[in-house]
Amino acid sequence: MARIYQAEGLKDRLLAYVVNSPGLFELQAFEDDLKEEYPRELLAKYRQELENSAVVTSNRK
Repeated sequence: MARIYQAEGLKDRLLAYVVNSPGLFELQAFEDDLKEEYPRELLAKYRQELENSAVVTSNRK
């Protein structure tokens, strides 16, 4: 679906797809297409994923 959004220039839908996808794979795949128009949203996604990773790591025993 993301490739269709990219090809059609539907950046708002692409952003929603990326932000709602788990992990960073989709973000990294489409970052170049979105970073000029949505830098804050991408940064928030990176921050969220980093915090999620930190929680998992801090729960290790």
